Amino acid sequence: MNQFKIIIATQSDTFVIPTCIERVFRSFAIDIQSVIVIDGKESLRSKALIMWKRFGSVAIIKLALKTTVNKGLDIIDQLTGRLFLSKAYTIQGFCKKNKIEFIQTNNINQKKMLEKIQQYAPDTLVSFSAPQVFKPALLAIPKYGCINLHCSLIPKHRGLLPSFWALYFQDDFGGATVHMMGEGIDDGDILNQEKICIKHADNMYDVIQKTKHLGTDLMIKTLHQMMSGTLAPLKNVIDNGNYNHFPTQAEANEFRRRGYRLI
Repeated sequence: MNQFKIIIATQSDTFVIPTCIERVFRSFAIDIQSVIVIDGKESLRSKALIMWKRFGSVAIIKLALKTTVNKGLDIIDQLTGRLFLSKAYTIQGFCKKNKIEFIQTNNINQKKMLEKIQQYAPDTLVSFSAPQVFKPALLAIPKYGCINLHCSLIPKHRGLLPSFWALYFQDDFGGATVHMMGEGIDDGDILNQEKICIKHADNMYDVIQKTKHLGTDLMIKTLHQMMSGTLAPLKNVIDNGNYNHFPTQAEANEFRRRGYRLI
């Protein structure tokens, strides 16, 4: 079987996305040609100050410590020839270890990025929390279009921070959805979807971990279905769901009053 060529677009993360990408890489017949990290104004890293205001200094310090530890482990892995640690701790470290091109940009829709992606002629472009709307010129490049992992049961909780809103609305179930990408936000046909119980979760970090790993399973399944031509898309009826913005301070305060945390 020929290798199925993909490009991954994502944002800077040391918590779960490196492991998700590595699992896709280890999957049968999938060839990751490049990983593009988008550090635009909508990325969570660019919203660090707002996150601190919304969720408090203790939560941000915990995340900062986790980031520091994971980056330190990546440095140790690099210094030891990347032979001893069994998993990726940073996206860039994963790419170096596996000789995959790592690209950083603040705008994946700019001309030079489109030309770069066209050179690879990917079968599909995979979004793992890419913090930017893909414009028509980009959507048209991959042979089978662009697909996105969104960590909710869309059309429910389309938009930003679905882990926050699933807890805020006290949902018993969260989930993950792989869908086609169009010019709107989380409005393309649903390719695969699965729910997971979050009834006893009390923080966003745990929900993100559960739904991202579930979503990675679905992404791998979707890619293999693309290869075999067995996809069965379902209409994403957005009128049956809701779209969420970034939480206001009042909503974040209510979230915390109910006993929920960022981490």
